[in-house]
Amino acid sequence: MVERLWKEHGLTFIMVTHDSAIAKKAPRVATIRKGRITVKENAGT
Repeated sequence: MVERLWKEHGLTFIMVTHDSAIAKKAPRVATIRKGRITVKENAGT
């Protein structure tokens, strides 16, 4: 449902997960490690 809302309405969602299968559906993934944030474009979308 969230994915449909995002695609149909262009809404922005922030989701926190430890599940890599869910994260692969996002167009961008931000990772926080040792206090540093890394943002990567996700090729899976």
